[in-house]
Amino acid sequence: SAVPGARAVVFVIASGDPLRSGKLALLDVASGRVERSDLMGTSPQVLPTGHVVYAGADGVLQVAAFDARRLRFTGPPTSIADRVGMKSSGGAAFDVGPDGRLAYSVSGVQDPDRTLTWVNRTGTETPDNAPTRAYYYARVSPDGGRLSLDIRDQDQDVWVWDARTLG
Repeated sequence: SAVPGARAVVFVIASGDPLRSGKLALLDVASGRVERSDLMGTSPQVLPTGHVVYAGADGVLQVAAFDARRLRFTGPPTSIADRVGMKSSGGAAFDVGPDGRLAYSVSGVQDPDRTLTWVNRTGTETPDNAPTRAYYYARVSPDGGRLSLDIRDQDQDVWVWDARTLG
């Protein structure tokens, strides 16, 4: 995940199973220097606020502050959501829009019919008006204007919605 305003990326270093061994690291693209961290997780996404959102192996979504100039994490992680859908590859079913809204699907839910909910930076949840469906893999467009979802029901489609009309 690219660091806004810096020639750096946040990525995962894993030895074998990424869910058991994945740790976040920062790469200075210009120098090639890698700064390893002790933060266990996968699927990091850098926010313009100087934070990284990532998924722990247990499906708990975490956020941690970091300093893009010094390429290091600056505080302990904080849990922001439980039971985020995870793949064995380490992929996590969440995305964060440029305005900080978080979209994710919950793991372990047996009922395929799910509703969508937006969560803002303060943790306030706002249900949307999308129909109940078997939603997976939510992704917010870079401009925050659209939301795409893999829908796993009779049609097996990917849908794209105007995110402003869903909230």
